Amino acid sequence: MTALIREMRLEEAEMVASLLVEWNEEHLSRFPVEVAGPYRAELADVRSRVEIADVIVAERDGRLLGTVTLVRDAADDEHPWPAGGAVLRLLAVDPAARGQGLGAALTLECMERARCSGASYIALHTAPVMTSARALYERLGFRRAPEHDFEPSAHYGGRGTGSGERWGLAYLLEL
Repeated sequence: MTALIREMRLEEAEMVASLLVEWNEEHLSRFPVEVAGPYRAELADVRSRVEIADVIVAERDGRLLGTVTLVRDAADDEHPWPAGGAVLRLLAVDPAARGQGLGAALTLECMERARCSGASYIALHTAPVMTSARALYERLGFRRAPEHDFEPSAHYGGRGTGSGERWGLAYLLEL
């Protein structure tokens, strides 16, 4: 049975926030300590994104199994992107539902919405430890854009690792 991909209802915001944090715990435990806490808070702050973004969910049999956020205008994202694009953020799928195509369905929904809105590209950041997500994005045609990488430690108020290692890997897809 396929999942219904739809806009999150405002009354679901707290549930989506809780699920986003839960579904990302495996990654958060591998993030640098100065990143994990602030990123967890960002994941949970779903309501603040509703004005500038589409919060999209995958639902099957009344159960939420995945979510993604599409920032409609790249200028509204926290990271500097070129003008004219959209940004995919915070894709997460219930670990028990992974491998069923939900991540791809949510990403394709974002690509279509961005295309229909006139965006010239869609961009995203991911982490090196998110190997499945990176493989998905590459399969769908996203290409690395290292000129837009960033170091999350510095972004979230830390001093950075000083190692030059970039955990915020940028990907971009021309539409």
